[in-house]
Amino acid sequence: MNSRTIDGCLITRPSRDDVERLSVGDLAPTCFGTMATVTSITYRGIGITGKAYVGYYTEFGDGATISGSMTEGEPVATLPAGDRYKTIDCYPKF
Repeated sequence: MNSRTIDGCLITRPSRDDVERLSVGDLAPTCFGTMATVTSITYRGIGITGKAYVGYYTEFGDGATISGSMTEGEPVATLPAGDRYKTIDCYPKF
């Protein structure tokens, strides 16, 4: 997964390969800026812009899951990064 920790925030910018190959058991970003194990894939496809996308659930504590999604080439929005950078357009490039 194409990710880095910058200014204490996990910034993930998945490639097309990352999105298309994501499967149950892999690590994926959560909205809280951590990586967690994928428990299920709920949808995937190619958008009208030609970018691949995927929706998934990850482990979140004892018997709980939390949903997430990724689109190729776009940073995954997280609460810590959003608090620091305000919009996805301001996220660091790498």
